[in-house]
Amino acid sequence: MSDKNLEEIEKDKLYINKAPMVFSAISKVMKDMKAVEKLGQQQGWKYQKIEDIYNGLQKEMAKAELCCIPEFKEEKRKEIKSSKGNIGYHVVATYKFHLFHSDGSTVSSIVNGESNDWGDKASAKALANAHKQFLLKTFVIPTKDMEDTDKDEIVDVLNPNEKIPDFGPLPDKGLTRNRIVSNEEKTIANPHLQINAQLWKDLCTISKSKGFTQIELNNAVGMLWNIENPKMINRGQWFELTNLLKNKNKNELSILLIEAKANRDQETNPS
Repeated sequence: MSDKNLEEIEKDKLYINKAPMVFSAISKVMKDMKAVEKLGQQQGWKYQKIEDIYNGLQKEMAKAELCCIPEFKEEKRKEIKSSKGNIGYHVVATYKFHLFHSDGSTVSSIVNGESNDWGDKASAKALANAHKQFLLKTFVIPTKDMEDTDKDEIVDVLNPNEKIPDFGPLPDKGLTRNRIVSNEEKTIANPHLQINAQLWKDLCTISKSKGFTQIELNNAVGMLWNIENPKMINRGQWFELTNLLKNKNKNELSILLIEAKANRDQETNPS
């Protein structure tokens, strides 16, 4: 065997015994990545914009010799109609995202993206949504205004005769602001306050009893109020969703969620 062949075999052994660099590269990006502030705002809720995530990640990924390539898997498209009669599309698309390192090692993850659009951008929005979630979860990108949703709160109970502040209806024609407030609702202090750990646990229990998975519950919160972290809902929204879960079956609630999201999107992005 020639010296050249022996040299090539030794190089192969070194590569085989070497740990894939993609994982240490991901860790490097996580270490160097700065927090991405929630500068986007919709319906009064703040969120991390995809362009800010790209701007923060691009240089760090390049320094770590990482690149991300999406692979389309499937798409489900459904025609939707707003309360104003406009026709749009609700899209759920599945992508497999591959992170490649310059040494050839790779890691992949399959993510769903969801969107509504009243033009021709539903598929593009679904891809952007899936890509954003992949990047956020892979690199655990922090935000500057994260709050501890499980912290204990000391609050005063509302006077039974006191008018509860108006925290707004679901974005659906069938739910009005002038609804009757239950005695149970009056016992909870200011509905604008964020829910605590016990209320979130109660909501998860009710959701599970109605046949909803944790992912479906999280998606419901996002479709109703465009909130990425479901634990960030306030007490008023908690009551709205709790009552819906108690009074509607899974199929009825699924239809209401799609219509509510379509109406909200139509109000913010009229055609």
